Amino acid sequence: MVNYANSILLKAPLAMQIQKRFTIYKTLNTL
Repeated sequence: MVNYANSILLKAPLAMQIQKRFTIYKTLNTL
């Protein structure tokens, strides 16, 4: 259970970074 929570905490920042890059990519494409 603890390992599961740790893996979520480790993956969350990575997912946020990917989401940010995707949004930036989309905005650049609309311009």
